[in-house]
Amino acid sequence: MLPDVSNPFIAAEQLGAQNEAKKYGYNLLVKGSNDGAAQVAAFQTYLGAGVKFLGINTIDGKAMGAAVTQANGKSVPVIGMQSPPAAGKLVTFIASSNLNAGKTVGQGIVKYCANINPCKIGDIQGALTDPSGVDEEKGMKSVIASHPNIQIVSASPTDYDPEKALNVGESMLTAHPDIKWLFSWWDQGAQSAVAAVKAKGLTGKVAVSGFSGSCPAIKDVLAGNISYDAMEFPLLQGQTFIDDIHKYLGGSKTFPAMTLIPAFGITPALAHSVLNGTTKAPAYVVEALKQAQAGCPGL
Repeated sequence: MLPDVSNPFIAAEQLGAQNEAKKYGYNLLVKGSNDGAAQVAAFQTYLGAGVKFLGINTIDGKAMGAAVTQANGKSVPVIGMQSPPAAGKLVTFIASSNLNAGKTVGQGIVKYCANINPCKIGDIQGALTDPSGVDEEKGMKSVIASHPNIQIVSASPTDYDPEKALNVGESMLTAHPDIKWLFSWWDQGAQSAVAAVKAKGLTGKVAVSGFSGSCPAIKDVLAGNISYDAMEFPLLQGQTFIDDIHKYLGGSKTFPAMTLIPAFGITPALAHSVLNGTTKAPAYVVEALKQAQAGCPGL
């Protein structure tokens, strides 16, 4: 059970899981929705159909918590990814620290705003029921809080709808034409924010940050359209999900409460420095940047 798979980050999670499932000969069933009730319904349908394992990247933590508790009662193991349920027992939870990744974006904002007073920020939110997005924002705010020159002047939820994000971005820039940075909870929202900045004739005057490291967004980082992205490596998340299932079904029952996927903050300058070999970075970062540079084949 994933969010909407038209989101490139979610599509990459799915692809990573599908490729690894083929390796082991597993039959992977996938449903994707940004509606919490629809996710829970799909979860319960799978549970009733007798699947051997369940995986979730939840939109509504509270609603999915009750469903995970139901699976626990039937002794069906569950693994979480990216965004956790509010209740129930997981075999493990696979994610980057969204709180810490949000802090890196905050640090990017502080650096950008160092000589700007006031430095006004627009906050393009996703779904307020989503624990991962809430943590991203919390991390960002914890960093900028000690910098009085930085002010969040507008914040609005979009339910992770790119069209709503475009409208919200344009409305923010209309109401506050002196905004200096648009912070988005997710990469598609950041790409919508880029379009809003362009529509308002403010390209080069307003920075945009994304979140999660989807390949199309990293292409926009390389092009200089997105000023900062917190990369969270969705292909690796999907692959790790299936690898952990394989270990569990093979008899291993000891897993960490959280399987931490590294996060990496990227800017256009840093991305090009890594690609040309001037700056060293972990192999998974280099691979993700090369995929974006090549046009995101298969993603």
